[in-house]
Amino acid sequence: MKTKSGMTIAIAVSVLMLAGCQHTLVTPSKINSTPQNIDNDIKIIVPLPDIPDSDGDGVLDHVDYCPKTPANIVVDNEGCPVSVNLIGLLVMELRVFFDMDSDEVKDKYLPEIEKVAEKLRYYPEQVVVLTAHTSEIENAQAAKFFAENKAHKNSTSLGRRRAQTIKNALIKRNIAADRIYTFDCASALPIAPSDTEEGRAFNQRIYGISMPANDFYMGEGHGYRDSYAYYKRMCEQF
Repeated sequence: MKTKSGMTIAIAVSVLMLAGCQHTLVTPSKINSTPQNIDNDIKIIVPLPDIPDSDGDGVLDHVDYCPKTPANIVVDNEGCPVSVNLIGLLVMELRVFFDMDSDEVKDKYLPEIEKVAEKLRYYPEQVVVLTAHTSEIENAQAAKFFAENKAHKNSTSLGRRRAQTIKNALIKRNIAADRIYTFDCASALPIAPSDTEEGRAFNQRIYGISMPANDFYMGEGHGYRDSYAYYKRMCEQF
């Protein structure tokens, strides 16, 4: 004669044989039985419902408050889209190289200047930083000229003229002047040796970078080397 607890086990096992979904393990203490009637080592498997994730966002339907989220959208724990601040992700660089002793921008760089201006128009919280660089030979020639003509205080350096050319190009493309920071680094930050013509060509440049204003002031853009404090220490702001 089957006991009541034995019938309970038989029913549970029958349900298991018919189920084809997720399962969990339940100990005898969780069913209607007593330790005297059942072996404590026996594990009874009870089927659980298979809950779907219809929109595939990683949040199951029964807790998904936004069940029709489009694909490739970042969601929170409730399955709803998360607003991503693209301003903090946008860093755009500009490099313009110049001929010896020249501040004239070549036509091939104009599309790159336009791209930076376009991004700045789209993201009003961005600023652009322009650092002007000259080769050592240009810097030496300028120093000699200023010394011979005693015109240092009244003359604009080559680096400043180069930076002003790019700044004017951005202003012409509807970028406010107070969003453009300019620094004259002279030959203090070369990227190539200046003892060859090729090296000098690399150093005769404007390096521009657009980034969130807060990143520039706090040094959180690409790092400290792109911060206001770094350029203020290495170069002369104008």
